[in-house]
Amino acid sequence: MTQLFVANLKRQVEHFTFRLPGAEKVQQYPIQPASQLKIPLALTDEQIDSIVQQKAMYGMVPAKAVIKSPFFHGICFSLDKPVTNVEIDRGFEHNDEALMKEAEDQRVTATAATAAQMEEQTNGTLREFRQEIMEIPAAGADQNNVLNHTIEVARDGDTASARRNRKPV
Repeated sequence: MTQLFVANLKRQVEHFTFRLPGAEKVQQYPIQPASQLKIPLALTDEQIDSIVQQKAMYGMVPAKAVIKSPFFHGICFSLDKPVTNVEIDRGFEHNDEALMKEAEDQRVTATAATAAQMEEQTNGTLREFRQEIMEIPAAGADQNNVLNHTIEVARDGDTASARRNRKPV
């Protein structure tokens, strides 16, 4: 029998839920952040394949594939051996980077959309649009890890482009 280990790479509890083929009842197991669980059932290879397919649509991948992907993966799995602490730590770091990249991309997209609306309202006379996002840290908070991001959308001829500049504080 193959063993299935599932690791939680998120900062919140994962309620790992699945249905075995032919079963009416769903199975659910809580997995704490930065930990893993050996599914405590005697599973056939067919059942494991079914569980992996059910969870793949939600981003579950083999533990070794997490850092090779540009995307966030909240859970990963390993067969017959536990996910290593190094893989869990790297998964956490990778997910932090993936979320920061996604947030930056969303800020650029939102700024470009706002610039397009402004250009429409000004009948195409807008030449440049700049948005600055600046975090004001709470008293006593770490002053070195503060977000200060300027996004500029400029019209060059007939083409609008977005430029990013992350400034250190």
